[in-house]
Amino acid sequence: MSEHTANATTASQQLEPTYANTRGRFFVWMAGLLLVINLVGFAPNFFLKGFFDTPELPLRTQIHGSIFTAWFVFFLAQTTLIARRNVSLHRRMGVAGAVLAFVMVTTGLMMIYFRALEYIPTGSDDDLLHLRGTAAIVWGNLHLLAGFSVFVTLAIYFRKQADAHKRLMLLACISMMPQSLARIARFPAIDMDEALFMTVGFLALLFSLVLHDKIVRKQLHPVSIWGPILLFGAGLFLGLFVPTTKIGQSLILLLI
Repeated sequence: MSEHTANATTASQQLEPTYANTRGRFFVWMAGLLLVINLVGFAPNFFLKGFFDTPELPLRTQIHGSIFTAWFVFFLAQTTLIARRNVSLHRRMGVAGAVLAFVMVTTGLMMIYFRALEYIPTGSDDDLLHLRGTAAIVWGNLHLLAGFSVFVTLAIYFRKQADAHKRLMLLACISMMPQSLARIARFPAIDMDEALFMTVGFLALLFSLVLHDKIVRKQLHPVSIWGPILLFGAGLFLGLFVPTTKIGQSLILLLI
């Protein structure tokens, strides 16, 4: 081997750990950010409700909130394990993560069902407006829960393809963020429309994955292309269009 080739090989070996560490840190930081957004968004109604004049929560809501928070703690732990190259423990914990994801979806569907039951027809002219509002919330939450389910399922299937797996898991977590972002928009210090703040924040989180790939990886991973497009596009369709249709509204009437 020539001296030039040996030096190039050595340089490549020195760069690879740096590249891997940069990728690992990004997913750890994103996991931490998503956990913070969740904690801040639900602080007044859940985590710090003792300091705020907010209504008591039903037991089912408390269980639901605890399970969803556990997921974000779990995701932070998993990304940290990978960043520290503890792959064996990461894989062993993956089984628990699959179970936790299933419980999340189950409790999420339960919460959506009870949210639909809050629509009570009164026979007034405002019934249609209230029906559309309830349908928008129900279909919007169904979209987020479906997005989470699809991305987690794909992440489990592609668990041996690290680059795809970690991006799918991140997108699954980002799909749960609109609820927290909407609640942060209600803070007195945030002078922005709730829907606008939620949309901008959601897009920023999705774009962060694209930006990371362009800067660090120098090219977009396929998941970083179709994942955000699918998640945001489905949100526009299910959250804005479907609730205005008879089919979208009939789901609420069927549930109640």
